[in-house]
Amino acid sequence: MNVNATSLRRYTLFLRFRNLKRPSIAKALFLTGILCAFQHVEAQSTRQLQKAWGLADQQAQLLYKELQLLKKRDSSLVSPRTLSTDNELVAVKRADWTSGFFPGVLWFLYEKSGKQQWKDLASETTRSIEAEQFNGKTHDMGFKIYCSVGNGYRLTADPQYREVLVQAAKTLATRFNPTVGCIRSWDHNSHRWDFPVIIDNMLNLELLFEATKLTGDSTYYQIAVSHANTTLKNHFRPDYSTYHVIDYNPKTGAVQHKNTHQGLSDESTWSRGEAWALYGYTMCYRETGDPKYLQQAEKVAHWLFTHPNMPKDLIPYWDFDAPHIPNEPRDVSAATVIASGLLELSTYSNQGKDYRAKAQTILANLIDHYMSPPNKNRGFILLHSTGSKPSNTEVDKPLSYADYYFLEALHRQEELQSGKVQSDLVRKNPTGQLIYFPDAQGNVIPDFSHVGYHQGDQKLPNVPVVVTVKPSVNGDDQQIIQQAIDAVAAKPPDKNGYRGAVLLKKGLYTIPGSWEIHASGVVLRGEGDAERQTLLKAAGQNNRSVLKV
Repeated sequence: MNVNATSLRRYTLFLRFRNLKRPSIAKALFLTGILCAFQHVEAQSTRQLQKAWGLADQQAQLLYKELQLLKKRDSSLVSPRTLSTDNELVAVKRADWTSGFFPGVLWFLYEKSGKQQWKDLASETTRSIEAEQFNGKTHDMGFKIYCSVGNGYRLTADPQYREVLVQAAKTLATRFNPTVGCIRSWDHNSHRWDFPVIIDNMLNLELLFEATKLTGDSTYYQIAVSHANTTLKNHFRPDYSTYHVIDYNPKTGAVQHKNTHQGLSDESTWSRGEAWALYGYTMCYRETGDPKYLQQAEKVAHWLFTHPNMPKDLIPYWDFDAPHIPNEPRDVSAATVIASGLLELSTYSNQGKDYRAKAQTILANLIDHYMSPPNKNRGFILLHSTGSKPSNTEVDKPLSYADYYFLEALHRQEELQSGKVQSDLVRKNPTGQLIYFPDAQGNVIPDFSHVGYHQGDQKLPNVPVVVTVKPSVNGDDQQIIQQAIDAVAAKPPDKNGYRGAVLLKKGLYTIPGSWEIHASGVVLRGEGDAERQTLLKAAGQNNRSVLKV
């Protein structure tokens, strides 16, 4: 095994050794511009979050059981979506656009709790929809695959999930029309539209951005940016309200129609559509750094919160122009998307304090007034969403995507309160272990917890220390460590094949050259934790292997 000094410098100059433990993140980065609340306010918020997570845990167990009962009658049903008019569970096949949300809910519960039960159920339900990665008849690849497989990859670094994400992005890219500049949305209603693009499609772009990060292929990124730019140009009215559906001429790219499908009318503003816009352009700013996306998200937020028909509790009616407000159904799903989007937007905008306060208001009202009673509603978490009022479907019902974005918002709120962010290359999994992600070139940060022992799949044994080393005074520690390694290598192996351990005491060791281990059964071991620990610094600029075995 060779550890390359150049690749190490790319990620960090310091290799952190733990005393027979997997490493943990020693320092946290702190987000700037975060609202500093009084202690009693934060405590109240924490109690609300605990209440919400507790109910989510309880409800998800019930919903999974209800799903299994349905699957006994129809094994093709893979994910819960809503309740019927007589409050029976409605589940969907994997091709349905909502099939990825319940697996995503389970992944969030695993992330929150670290319980193996949730990981197993999340993995099981995710597997049931993975084949959608090849389904080129849908634009909803992000909703289906990124919310399920994407969260699974984020929390496990499973290379199979990585492959699914890339293939799903390849499939989604086949729906891109360069003349239009967008990914086609629906294939249905061909008598009405030639090339429909819906505002919802903004959220599927995250899968494309992720694929570029995973592969280094900028094609996916370019498609996502083209779609975002074209949508920005054509989906918005001058006041930053949104059209639901834009129909393009696929041969010329010209806009043919501006319609709605789930809103009140073509010129009304469908609440969830405005929520998709807020969330989508916030995400696009994160992925590109393009200030026009940040400005667009801010303008959409301003429209939302200055509209006279936005209720005081910030849970929108299903359409901002619905004729009988306040006697119109609410859409809790729109509120959850807005809350989650606002929490991310608060970390980028100079209006972040206000955005975070509004998101907290939404979450507080959802928790206090819109959550299901325990063990009711077949296991859904939130009540009072509206799927499609014009077709009178899923009106004042729970919806799987409302639950998903609710838990995502809770997670984002807790991340903001903790002030912690995580690297794209190394993260803690829900059980506290570090997991490592390859970059676009396949480079992975070495995990020195298990390195060199049975290909890294077994915990390091407790090998007796033979030689103890302390950092040198002159700052060149290479020679003293090499001498210690050679001394241990000269000893005969025990019955298990181990010759002994070199213990590197707490402190900073500078390595200008390379070490060599010429015999098996030699263990290098550090000590300490957090700031007081063994640190190895690869010094110099030459490209070399720091450790040769």
